[in-house]
Amino acid sequence: MDLIEAMNIVKTFKNKSVKETLKDLERLEKTISFSNFENIFFAAKIIKDASSQIDEIVHASGIMIAKEVWLNENEEVQYLSLYSYGKFFYVVCF
Repeated sequence: MDLIEAMNIVKTFKNKSVKETLKDLERLEKTISFSNFENIFFAAKIIKDASSQIDEIVHASGIMIAKEVWLNENEEVQYLSLYSYGKFFYVVCF
């Protein structure tokens, strides 16, 4: 299974809301087979693996774009450290 197929499987399962999908499944009393759930699980795992550390990638690339605004013409970044504390990311430039 490739990433595109995995995304389609998860999108179909999720529909509008995973919470609503699970409520519907409770009412339908196990109409989805074990193999379908196994397929959904593996699809979700593929997506999770592909998106690991995506927050760090977004923040780091955003910083590299923003540094053009932050720095004066004669300044340069000699060291960049990106770390998080809870939901907040901090940038330390030297």
